[in-house]
Amino acid sequence: MSIGIYGKKIIFFIVVILILGGIGYLISRQFSSASINEASYEMKSNQYVINIDIKENAKVYIDDKLYPRLLHIGKDLDEFRYLAASEEGTYIDNLTIYVHLPKPVSEDQIKQNVYAIHGIESYDFYQQDSQTLVYKAKSLSPVSTFTIIAELPKGLVNFSIISQSIFALSNISPLVWIIVSLFLPLFTLLLLFWLFQQKINDWRMPKSKEEISQPPSDLSPGELEILIHGKISSRSIAATFLSLAQRDYIHIVQREDGFSFGKKKIYDPITKTFASGLSKPEKILASKIFTAENLKSRREDILMRMGRHVFSRKIANVYIAFYELITKKGYFQQNPAKFHRKYYLIGLGLFFLALLAFIFGIWTVPDPKFLLVFWFMMMVSALLIVKMAPQLPLRTERGNKELNEWLKFKNFLINSKPISYEKGAQDIFEKYLPYAIVMDCEVEWAKRFIDRPFKLPHWYSSEKPVMILEDFMASVFPIIGFVSRSLVASKEPIVH
Repeated sequence: MSIGIYGKKIIFFIVVILILGGIGYLISRQFSSASINEASYEMKSNQYVINIDIKENAKVYIDDKLYPRLLHIGKDLDEFRYLAASEEGTYIDNLTIYVHLPKPVSEDQIKQNVYAIHGIESYDFYQQDSQTLVYKAKSLSPVSTFTIIAELPKGLVNFSIISQSIFALSNISPLVWIIVSLFLPLFTLLLLFWLFQQKINDWRMPKSKEEISQPPSDLSPGELEILIHGKISSRSIAATFLSLAQRDYIHIVQREDGFSFGKKKIYDPITKTFASGLSKPEKILASKIFTAENLKSRREDILMRMGRHVFSRKIANVYIAFYELITKKGYFQQNPAKFHRKYYLIGLGLFFLALLAFIFGIWTVPDPKFLLVFWFMMMVSALLIVKMAPQLPLRTERGNKELNEWLKFKNFLINSKPISYEKGAQDIFEKYLPYAIVMDCEVEWAKRFIDRPFKLPHWYSSEKPVMILEDFMASVFPIIGFVSRSLVASKEPIVH
């Protein structure tokens, strides 16, 4: 059983959502429980006593169990707040709560209060001694809510640096938060624009009317697309399949019920080695399509192999191998794959950091929650980095010169003048078709041969009638397009 490419992506995002939901659940579980049965002991029928110990390090224990988020930093006084009863579903005759302070405090330094609603007959609170506060409630109905509050003098408890930092940030002026939140993505845009401007002249496609009638070098389709666009797409994968077919490594068959790829001299099952003349990315791509035992691979076989994993490491390695080849030839200042991955990880890391901070802040940041605007705008900035930074150019002067030569070759491919009929003209069409696909001019290239006699290539068979060039293009392009797009969709997302 295999999972489709889009199904994999849905599963991936579901897993991310579940993880984030789990984090939110764990955060929410850090808040104090309001259940009297968990936090007290019953003196006798329907009479309860709760003992609370506030420690100097701002930790609160209820019957030796740690309860976080009961102490809150304030400007003049710190606050202890505990929801003792919240619609417990049972009648309570008497509830007594003892709050033990870490240090002696005079009565005039403490401010006690309670919130008692929904059917509480009476309540009382007082300071029993310098280190003990007492809260009492009588006749609590099953739907009543009883919250105790104590405003404590500064210095009685010592909050952690994290808590103090959150408090300081939360009390910054709302206007400051709005300005900073809007400035963050604007600064990101300006920074990325500045980086683009540093190399925009190098990246701008040179314009030339010159033509050359053959490729200026032996770049593979994958290398050529990186040289032109700085990254790989399904076009170069499709062009690579055509290149393999033209060199007699594979055979493409169009059937009535689908298609299949036949294995020719690409792999020797006896020696278990690939044929000479294949580049590293071509070998990896072939191993994704074919198994060592089978001589052919149908549409169903390819989809099954792609469905074994959520993302394919092999396809990612195809990309990486192409990037390594082009980098070794000195056309880029650094490996584009590493450059893309660095900014992708930076942006992704910032996004999830901001997302987690946003989720955590929903529960922890005091009202008004202006700090959440900051984290939201940071997520926007992170997405800008992920989306835009990988587009930055890194070509060297040598790379720009090589690109200029290939654009002269493109001028030859898109020339509207028909190719004169001569022996071997169709071989030229087939040979240059992969490059035309990469440079997005396969239609213009085919038009130069549209009125010429056409013979089905030796590397392609079809059970459907293919009489002219238009039939061939309409037959073979959907096949390699489907396979290449499926392979690209299955690669690990960290590689571009």
